[in-house]
Amino acid sequence: MIADDAAFLQQRLDQLLGRERRLVRAAARACRGSRHGPLETLLRLKLGELLLGPPARAGFRALLRQPLFRAFVGRRCPAERHAEDVHDELERVFAKDEPQILLGAVAADKYLRFGLRQLAASVVPGFLSEARLDASVARGRLLAERQGSRPSVPRRFLRVALRVALLLVVAVAGFLGWVYQALPSSQQVALIVDRPSYEVTLADDGGIAFHAPVFPVPVGLDTLPQHLIDAVVANEDRWFWRHPGVDPVGIARGLLRQGGTSTLTQQLAKLVFLESDQTLIRKLRDVLLAFKLELAFDKRQLLELYLNRAPFGNGTYGVEQAARFYFGVRARQLNLYQSAMLAKMLPAPEARNPDDDLAAARRFAALALDGMVAAGSLAPAQRDRTVAEWGKRSRQQLRTGERAVPRLEHGWFRDWIAGEIAGLGIEPGQRLRVIVTLDPLAQLYAQVSVRGVLGDLAGQGDPEALGGALALRPDGAVTAMVGGGSYARSQWNNVTQALVTPSSTFKLFLYLAALEAGYTPDETVDDTPLRIDGKPWPANFDGRHRGRIPLRTAVEQSSNAAAVRLARALGLERVAEMATRLGITTPLRLDLSLPLGASEVKLVELTAAYATLAHQGRTPRPFGVLAVQSGTGAIRYWHAAASTATLTPPRVAMMRSLLRSAVAAGTGRRANVAPGIMGKTGTAQDDRSALFVGLTDAQVATFWFARGSGTATAVESPLATGAYARFYLNLNER
Repeated sequence: MIADDAAFLQQRLDQLLGRERRLVRAAARACRGSRHGPLETLLRLKLGELLLGPPARAGFRALLRQPLFRAFVGRRCPAERHAEDVHDELERVFAKDEPQILLGAVAADKYLRFGLRQLAASVVPGFLSEARLDASVARGRLLAERQGSRPSVPRRFLRVALRVALLLVVAVAGFLGWVYQALPSSQQVALIVDRPSYEVTLADDGGIAFHAPVFPVPVGLDTLPQHLIDAVVANEDRWFWRHPGVDPVGIARGLLRQGGTSTLTQQLAKLVFLESDQTLIRKLRDVLLAFKLELAFDKRQLLELYLNRAPFGNGTYGVEQAARFYFGVRARQLNLYQSAMLAKMLPAPEARNPDDDLAAARRFAALALDGMVAAGSLAPAQRDRTVAEWGKRSRQQLRTGERAVPRLEHGWFRDWIAGEIAGLGIEPGQRLRVIVTLDPLAQLYAQVSVRGVLGDLAGQGDPEALGGALALRPDGAVTAMVGGGSYARSQWNNVTQALVTPSSTFKLFLYLAALEAGYTPDETVDDTPLRIDGKPWPANFDGRHRGRIPLRTAVEQSSNAAAVRLARALGLERVAEMATRLGITTPLRLDLSLPLGASEVKLVELTAAYATLAHQGRTPRPFGVLAVQSGTGAIRYWHAAASTATLTPPRVAMMRSLLRSAVAAGTGRRANVAPGIMGKTGTAQDDRSALFVGLTDAQVATFWFARGSGTATAVESPLATGAYARFYLNLNER
C-alpha cells in the first residue's frame, strides 16, 4: 500500500516539492495551526487524499472536518478556506489535462490511478507496479465508502475487548518477568542447593545471630542403589522422567487450595527458598524456577540435587545423612525396605520417621512398596517377601550398621565467617541464608585427625597440648577448619588467630626465591657444618651433614645448614619479599633464623601461600562465604574469586617437583599415601611444635600441633604427617 511506502517516498517528495513552489506556498497557508511544518503537512495531505478518496472540493472539505484526518494532518483547528487552494494545486500536479475527473466514480478511480502514477513517476520512476496501483485504488474506494460511518456496537465491543486482553497479557508478562528476574540462575542453584548453609539475622548493632545450620553430605546418583531411586520416583513423582518440570493438574489444585501435588523439580525449587509461605507469588516462583531447572539440567542431575538436600526429619538433610542417622549405613548400602521407608518420609519427615513413630513409618514403607509395584519397578512377590522379612522389625533391628551422622564442630568456622558477613554491607534486620564453603566430611575427618593426635599426646602426659587444621581448595575456599581440640572448651582459633612457628615449612619462600634467582633443582648447595659467632649452628634435623648436595636433596632432607648458606647468598630481603608476595603479613626478622622459620606466622596465611602451587601461580584469598540469599531466593551476594599472580609457571613446576620429592623420599614420607601428594614438614627447636602442609591439585591442608605449657612432651613432624595421611585417606575413601 502507498501508506506503507510513505517513509520511503519522503525524501523524493521533498525534492518534488522543492520544484513546486506554488504548491509549497499553499501548504504553508494550510499548515497554520498545525504542529507540522509545510512539507510534512503537504505530504500528509497528499497521502490522505490518495488513501481516503477522490479529491473533490466538497469531499476534501468534509475530509478536513473529520477528527481522525485532522489528527493525521496535524491540525488543531479546521482551516476550510485553505482547502480549495490546496486542492487546486493538487489537481494541477495530478491531473493537469483531465478536468472531467470530478465526475462520477469511474472518473474518480481513473483520476486516482492517474494521480498515483504521476506521483510515482515524479518521485521514483518505476516504483509503483500495476498490481500496487490496483491495491491502492481499491483501498481508496473502500475507505471513501466508509467515510462518515461509525463502527457497529459489536465491532466496538470487540475492539475494546481486544485492547483489554492485550493489556492483560502485557501486564501478566511483565509480572512474570519481574518474578523470573529475581530468581537465582540455574548454575547458582547447582552450586548452592547441596552446600552447607546457615540462616542468619543481622542485628542493628552489627551482631550476627546464626540459626538452623544445614550440613548435607553430597553423594552421586550413580552410587545410590536403584531401588532407592525407584522408590522415590514411584511415590513422589511417577511421571518425573517424562514431564517438563510441572504438573498442570497439581498446580491447579495448589492454586485453588492450600496444598496440591508438586513434582520433584518443584520440590527442588522450594528448597532454594528460605521462606516457606504459601502465597501466589511463592507458588509462581516454584513453577518458574522448575522450568528453569528443567532447561538447565538433565533428569538425573535434578534428582541428585534433590536427594542431597531434601529434609528427612530430626535435623537431617540429604539421603546420606538420613541413611546414617536412621539405619547406621551409608546411602549406597540401603536395602529395599529402608529405601521405601525413606521415600515415604519425604512429604512429612517429622511424622513418618521411625524414631518418632515406628508404626507410621512401617505403614508408609508398605505403601511405598505398593507404589513401586503400581509403577512397575517392583514385582509383587518381592514386595511381599520384603514386608514379611522387615515389616515387624524393631527400631534397633532396622539399624543395620554402626555409622553415625557426623557431629561437626563448626564453631571456629562460624566465628571466622561472621567477620566476612559483616563486611558485605548487608542492611541489618534481615533474615538471610548464607551458603558456605565448608565440606562436612572434610571437617569431620580433620576433627578426627586432630583429636587423634591430641589424644596420643594426652596419653603421654600432655593433656594441654594444642592443635589445629585447615583445608582449602586451590581457589581459597575453606573446606575444613579445626581451631583446637574442643570448641566447647576454648573458642580460640589456632588457625586464624594464633601466631605459630612455621619451622621448615617457611623454606618454601627460600627455595622459591632461589628458583627465581636462577637456581635449578639439580644445582648443588653446601651442607657442611656452619659456625655462627664461633658456635656450631644450625644443626640438621637428623644430625648429619652431606657436603655439597643438589637443591632437591636439601629440600628432601630439610637441611638447615644448606638453607642458611643459600639465604646468605640470595639475601634475606629477597626471602622476606617472597614471603610477603605470597601473602604473609606478620613481621619477619631479617636475621639468619629467617629461612629456618623462626618468625611467627598465621596458619591461614601459610596454607594460602602453599595453595599458590595448586592454583597456577596465583595466591588465593581464603574465604568461607560462597553466597547470600534473601528469603525469596534472590542472590544478594556471590563470591568473586580473588587471587594475585605471584609465580611464573616454570617456577611453580619446579617447586612442585621439589615438594613431591620431600614426600616421596624425604622427611614427609609418612604422608606418601597416594601418588601426587606434595608437601613440607616443620619441627620447631626442642620439638616444641610440628606441622605439615600437604597439597594436591584439588586441596591444600595444614596440620599443626604444639606441646602444652609446662610440659616437655616431644612434638615431632611425624605426628603432623600422620594426621594428614589419615585425613587424606578418610576423605578420599568416599
